[in-house]
Amino acid sequence: MFELREYSVDEVPVASWAIKRALEYMANIEKEWAPTPAIVLNGPANTTIDVNLYTQHINRDFWAARVSYHQQQSYGKFRKYLMENHTANEARYIESIESYRVLTVPPILTDWNSAVVRYRLPGPLSARDMAIWLTAQETVPEKQFLVLSLPRRIPVDATKGIYVSIELVELLDNGTIKWTMAQTSDAGGWLPKWAQRKAIATEIAKDVPTFLTWLRFQPPKLNGDPDHKEEEPKRKKSLSISSRSRRSRMSSRSSIH
Repeated sequence: MFELREYSVDEVPVASWAIKRALEYMANIEKEWAPTPAIVLNGPANTTIDVNLYTQHINRDFWAARVSYHQQQSYGKFRKYLMENHTANEARYIESIESYRVLTVPPILTDWNSAVVRYRLPGPLSARDMAIWLTAQETVPEKQFLVLSLPRRIPVDATKGIYVSIELVELLDNGTIKWTMAQTSDAGGWLPKWAQRKAIATEIAKDVPTFLTWLRFQPPKLNGDPDHKEEEPKRKKSLSISSRSRRSRMSSRSSIH
């Protein structure tokens, strides 16, 4: 359905079809994928976050997924900062992202955006460029949205990595936010795939506290979110493999601005 390969302009699927198929992927994770030991991570404001992890082989591709539940969070803020301007916001809270540039998209590809994102990796690994197609849609008004990234076939300036990423955010009936993310990837270069697979499930979990810590300081105040008078912490300039390079799996995601 979503093979780990590059997609040319002619191969990009219709966005509505792709989102429907992506929802099917996500519905099967907790039912059919193999669970791996859950992990507990430090979250913002002295909280802890339980992240459930899963893996699955789909055709020839190795997938990893995470599922987490969040109380006292605003669905509106998740949508504003995770669905809208997805890549631009990632560059603000993912320290391994060095830069990104928006790519042109043919008018026929309604609802798709595109970009090249550059990631710093610790030496001796070189930087990676990830060219992506991205579509995002609120699939249930005020309750659910999905972000899908596919690799784009286009020349880049650094070692090229590729990934497929699906993120689903749901507002449950009890007011809890359920955040599910699944990814398959190849960081490219000489990094062995067995090493990437070994680390991917744990590494993708690190996105959760990183995003939530950053989200805490973002305006506007929505749905009763508390005011935050603290100054937003500056991103560290360390080249350590953080939440997405972590891109031993390398990654991604409404519009890219």
